[in-house]
Amino acid sequence: MPEYFVYLIYRAGFALIGLLPLRVSFALGNGLGFCAWLVLGKYRRLGFRNIEIAFGREKSPQEMRHLVRRHFQRLGANLLSGLKLASMPLEKARAKVRIENADAAHRELRSGRPIVFILSHIGNWELQAQMFPAAIGYVRNSTIYQPLKNRYIDKHVRSLRGRAGVELFDRNEGFQKAIELLRGGGAIGILADQHAGDQGLWVPFFGKLASTTSLPALLARRTGAAVLGTAIYSESPGRWRMSFTDRIDAPGDSVEALTAKANDLIAAQTRRAPEDGFWLHNRWKTPRPNFLLARYKRGVYVPKNLTLKQLQPFRILIRSSNWLGDAVMSAPAVRAIKKGRPDAHVTILAPEKIAPIWKLVSEVDEILSLPNKSLVSAVRLIGRQESFDVAILFPNRGLASSEKSRLSRTCSRLAPKSNRPRTAPAGPARTSRDALSENRGRLRRGRRSSGRCEAGVVGNIARPRSKIARTLPRRRIWTSQALVTGAFCRGGSRGFGTIQSQMDLVRS
Repeated sequence: MPEYFVYLIYRAGFALIGLLPLRVSFALGNGLGFCAWLVLGKYRRLGFRNIEIAFGREKSPQEMRHLVRRHFQRLGANLLSGLKLASMPLEKARAKVRIENADAAHRELRSGRPIVFILSHIGNWELQAQMFPAAIGYVRNSTIYQPLKNRYIDKHVRSLRGRAGVELFDRNEGFQKAIELLRGGGAIGILADQHAGDQGLWVPFFGKLASTTSLPALLARRTGAAVLGTAIYSESPGRWRMSFTDRIDAPGDSVEALTAKANDLIAAQTRRAPEDGFWLHNRWKTPRPNFLLARYKRGVYVPKNLTLKQLQPFRILIRSSNWLGDAVMSAPAVRAIKKGRPDAHVTILAPEKIAPIWKLVSEVDEILSLPNKSLVSAVRLIGRQESFDVAILFPNRGLASSEKSRLSRTCSRLAPKSNRPRTAPAGPARTSRDALSENRGRLRRGRRSSGRCEAGVVGNIARPRSKIARTLPRRRIWTSQALVTGAFCRGGSRGFGTIQSQMDLVRS
């Protein structure tokens, strides 16, 4: 029932927008986008962070802030205009779009070669389904889509996308139909500019590793299809331009090389009109729990023309143990962390008295020395650094009973009554294999970090939790240093990255 109620609201809005002139819809969307920019601080910060990754070396902070505002306005204008165009007759809607460089697609199709189109959320991307039959209607056109959660809205959106004759293949039903269409000489468009999660291939996008779908490359390799790109840019209020690119694949290209070329293509398209790009999606999402990429199915690929030093670094902050012996035993874990990501930049935060020992570990890129035990000085020291992508805490094996009690009381004042931690007893924390295995099992059932700065101790490794100072298994304790360290991690879910245990790292 709630789904249908939302659907009725959607259809009412769709009908209302259909009554407005196209230019009025564009102007109204522009205004609504500006209001969204004022109100939606979370997405405003996400947009700025994404633009900073893409253009931080080219634009000033003021230029990037202006670009975020223009993007909100352009996104609102294109979304409302897309609804208006969907309610218009196909001929009138297509008259609002100018097609550019369609000969690049005609050459391949007329030679009998199928095409895989790289699509992206640039400009008025919903127009793609209406424009492909107009540009290359003499072959079968198709696309692969992800069903919407609301089945009523999903049915309506699919009917709008398919009204021009584009065939829609449900991603959840496999790709056999798409392969058959390509082998028959057709064309298929695939959106390839979103975070692909655990199944993606990690390749550079604007110089920073991002999980990317390899589906276009896999289909092209299996069917012998050519790989081209297309995007729809905003030219003026109520006018757009559909631009085809030349073929980007070459004979002998691997799946990894083609996927990297697809990212380069989307980056080049975005640079042509940055405000038309889609910056409100966390494209460079930090994977949790396995932010070290060695365990991912498809792994990492860096093109030969790009060195590791040219990649934007994945900045890891490691809080060292206070004791010399524990710091020395942590060195293998640090080496494993560095090995787990080719783009890792490891910074060690250590007390001044043991900081020199970390200079002997070649995998450490930077060392921050804590002059004293003051929490304020630690905050100032970390705050002066560039933001970190993830932080790891290497706590001491045991603390004095009075120190544990003090830290426990400090965290209890920060936490809600229902989540206050138990005071840990004196003596060293358990580090046996049984204890580590037990804790890992419990933590797998725990929830992910929800955007607060928190961490709990598992063996000698920090672990994120869903609330500040939420209790971990017995004999584990929250520390104020963990909260401070997590506060300087970038991204929408600030906190600690996850590693199961030092023992697992050393084995890997």
